[in-house]
Amino acid sequence: MWHADQNTGETDVFILNFPTRAFDPAHPDKYRIDPHSGEIPFDWTLRDG
Repeated sequence: MWHADQNTGETDVFILNFPTRAFDPAHPDKYRIDPHSGEIPFDWTLRDG
């Protein structure tokens, strides 16, 4: 499962995350990918400007 955030408004947005467990760098459970890699079937181009 991947999660993404994108502001579609005209003003700044604040996105808050409230995890239930502290991050453990020895056992990461969070990975990032390039949103333009094609791995996620979503077209960001119109929203990137």
